[in-house]
Amino acid sequence: MYEQGLRNINGKRIIKTRIHEYLSDPFYIGKNRWKGQITAGRHEVFITEDLFNTVQSILRSKNTPKYSKHLFLFTGVVKCDECKGSITWEIHKGHIYGHCNHYHACSQKIWSKEDSVEKQIIAIVEKLQIRNVRIIDWVRKALKEHHKEQIEYQTSSVNELNQTATKLQKRLDELYDDKLDGVITHEFYDRKNKKFSDELITIQSKLKKLTDNNSVYYQLGLNYYDLAQKGKLIYNKARLDQKRQLIRIIFKELYLNEGKLVYKLKRAFEILGDIASIVNSSKVEKVVKKEESTFEPEEKIVMTSQMPVFLASCPPLLPRLDSNQ
Repeated sequence: MYEQGLRNINGKRIIKTRIHEYLSDPFYIGKNRWKGQITAGRHEVFITEDLFNTVQSILRSKNTPKYSKHLFLFTGVVKCDECKGSITWEIHKGHIYGHCNHYHACSQKIWSKEDSVEKQIIAIVEKLQIRNVRIIDWVRKALKEHHKEQIEYQTSSVNELNQTATKLQKRLDELYDDKLDGVITHEFYDRKNKKFSDELITIQSKLKKLTDNNSVYYQLGLNYYDLAQKGKLIYNKARLDQKRQLIRIIFKELYLNEGKLVYKLKRAFEILGDIASIVNSSKVEKVVKKEESTFEPEEKIVMTSQMPVFLASCPPLLPRLDSNQ
């Protein structure tokens, strides 16, 4: 971190305890700590509250992550299918191999090459692609309709939370004015200020989550769909860290069983995979091709010889001419 430019005000290396203070400071999620109390601030929020809480959990945990000199593509991503233990990745003669660490009783013996596992990943991603152009448009339209109600609900929720946040902020301002004017005591002010501040922090946290989700939700389903359609191309162009991220986005579980990949997709991609499996079948392709063509008889069909027989079988429906022409 020092080599990348992280220094103190004097240009020197920042000590570990100071870095720990930085990571524990709620200032970066829009809150102020003063005399042991945390209140809502009005400054810019730098990170999400979920990320901040995750960092606090890691800092308090006794099992802190260990530094590894080599970060391989499937480190911490793939596990053993038999014992569910971690797969250890090592370099031997220029190739990367993965094998079960056998911390638990396990009979797995095969060492899998990283590029072999990666080929299986790409093959799975290719199965998510829909080949028929016309069906692609249908699926995109269906995804938009599916998310329409959710978008409307989130927009309504954001408006309600905004109104509540405005009311709480107004109460805090009025409370402060009453304190300055001597209308209320310091004890009453501190008690009410803490109550309203805590409520405002909760509302702002919910509002930020909904706002972020709302801004992403318009394209979330379509982004998943586009990723499924162009997954192989995107994956092949990605860097190591980007590939790891894509794998975590698409797959819920990944296991190795004697070199063969056993997997479970995330729910969104599981649905898209089922759709692709159905619409890519030969039967569906034939139906779509028939619908795209306009049916016209090759020659005019003469029905004159069939009329007497048809009239005889259906006299009530097709009566002959009567006296009233």
